Amino acid sequence: MDPAVDAAALVADTPRAQAAALRAGHVTAVELAAATVAAARE
Repeated sequence: MDPAVDAAALVADTPRAQAAALRAGHVTAVELAAATVAAARE
């Protein structure tokens, strides 16, 4: 994961921003999914 990308903040962002981050390689699908689960548990 790109250290400049906060996965938790990305979860709160739009699906388009999430897809762009995935395509650019700033975050993996696994990291995004883990952040989504963590946000749902809060």
